[in-house]
Amino acid sequence: DETVVKAYKHFGIPESEARDYANNGCWECILPGKTDFYFIKLNALKCMEWTLNHGKTHVDHRQEAPDQGDVSEITDFEELYQRVLANIRYVMETGCRHILKTQHMRSIVAPTPLLSALLDGPIEKGLDMTEMGARFIVAGMIAEGVSHVIDSLCAIKQIVFEQKLYTLEDVVRAIDNNFIGSERLRAKLASCPKYGANQPEADEIGARLMHDYAAIMKEIDDQNPEMKFMPGVGTFSWYIAVGNATGASADGRFLAEPVASNFSPSANAMTRGIVGAMQSFAKMNLDVLPLGSPLDIGISEKAVAGEEGTQRLEGLIRTFVQTGGNLMTISVADVETLRKAQQEPEKYKDLRVRMGGWSAYFTMLSKEQQELHIRKSAAGVI
Repeated sequence: DETVVKAYKHFGIPESEARDYANNGCWECILPGKTDFYFIKLNALKCMEWTLNHGKTHVDHRQEAPDQGDVSEITDFEELYQRVLANIRYVMETGCRHILKTQHMRSIVAPTPLLSALLDGPIEKGLDMTEMGARFIVAGMIAEGVSHVIDSLCAIKQIVFEQKLYTLEDVVRAIDNNFIGSERLRAKLASCPKYGANQPEADEIGARLMHDYAAIMKEIDDQNPEMKFMPGVGTFSWYIAVGNATGASADGRFLAEPVASNFSPSANAMTRGIVGAMQSFAKMNLDVLPLGSPLDIGISEKAVAGEEGTQRLEGLIRTFVQTGGNLMTISVADVETLRKAQQEPEKYKDLRVRMGGWSAYFTMLSKEQQELHIRKSAAGVI
């Protein structure tokens, strides 16, 4: 509560109202009974991809962002970071302009008189909720692929600008070819410090990135008093689709490979278990993200079995809160159980796992989603 309420206050919401926040549908936080809420997706990993690829995507080579020039012109890490941040700003400002331009048009298609009568604002204003009638009209910005951006920036900083083992052009060529023929380079990138392992080299970059992301959102919010623009981090259930639309990345991730769910560490990054992931997560300036940013973890059944296991789980959650965490989802399942469910789904129809803010039947998920949950459970050791 303390972290979420502080984030709302940072964006101008009185504490007395911020304390009434609740989760909206999945996990994102809103002010219930007085909010008209929408969100825009921000693929942060694509913003980095554009920086390294003249504003184009590797998947279909479309020009999706302004060409910032060739990477050979980038002489230090700070210049690389600022170019990535400029692309993040580009998406944020473009998306927010679109919402401001189109928000009121919903009333033409689908006004909601009953819901409007139950919200604070529409009756007082004499406007339907879809006509900007609610007390708070919140446009959320939900950033995706953030852990991969952190890891990619950290890897390039180390092997290109600090250790000088490769040039940035070498990294870009390897990414262009999906690391085919550059296996040694990929291994070096993948071995660099990662968000989720309580490693300061990566966590400092992540904390700075989240601070700057929220600062851009605050700037946009201050300039547009007719709406509230607020940031969060998450993927909901579409982390596979996000990955499919995104090229290879400098953390060693292959083209079209799924991204990490929500604000969870990337694959194989949780080398120090759940505690390490929580320690990294707590450093990410969460108190400027009022919409939230779930950390998804998996725990084996054995780790939380019996009274001792219950106490262990209680201690884990208590520690998460005390370190400043805001949202965490927990799936409890052994890797062996999940593998058996893949092989004999008819025997495990009631097996459920967490998908962001809701539970899903494991056997109903795609093979790719199942494999991600298995990987998460394998990494989730206390």
